[in-house]
Amino acid sequence: MPEYFLGCLPVLILLILAAVLVWPVIRCAWQRYQLERRIRALGDQAMQHVMLDDGMGGQSYFEWLLLTGEGICLLNTRQHQGNIFAAERLENWAQVIGSRSHHFRNPLYELEPLTATLRYHLPDVPLQAAVLFSGDCAFPKGRPPAVLTRAELPQTAEPRNIPLALQQAWSQLTKKTRALDPHTEGHLQPHRETPAAWRLWLSIALGGLASGWLAWCLWAWL
Repeated sequence: MPEYFLGCLPVLILLILAAVLVWPVIRCAWQRYQLERRIRALGDQAMQHVMLDDGMGGQSYFEWLLLTGEGICLLNTRQHQGNIFAAERLENWAQVIGSRSHHFRNPLYELEPLTATLRYHLPDVPLQAAVLFSGDCAFPKGRPPAVLTRAELPQTAEPRNIPLALQQAWSQLTKKTRALDPHTEGHLQPHRETPAAWRLWLSIALGGLASGWLAWCLWAWL
């Protein structure tokens, strides 16, 4: 019996290595799922990664469109960490992590042409626009009104009374949008920091090797 367990020891080692490699991938996927679930809870209905004619011969990309009781909301997300120093009309914002700082363009400016596109299609519908900072960040000098943080997202969806006019406007909008083509338009999507793909493939390979080793041990001892 001890020899049997000794023979299976490499299986345990391979499984532990596979688990260590794949854990960041699983954690990232779970966090993304939770974030998207909480974003969808902001509205009664939602569309993600869609394109819409901008009225000037071009196409506008919308990361999120949400139907709420107050109107239609467009939402962009950013994954910044650390302390964010921002103001509504400040051209460049700053991200500070420890002693390092990084400046980036005011993301609220990106909402203006998107709002204009929605206004072109839905001139009489109440519209809202916001940027969600989904990372672990803080705004020590104040947060602009159109900025949301992850802590403000609802945990679960709540029943809403959506006026008929808004339901009809949403129905019209869904007919005018199309899904983003990831092959030709994938560059429009926001950048996400995700674990390297090799972690998943290597963990699968190690899991397969462990399964084969275990099968060989069982065959040898039966």
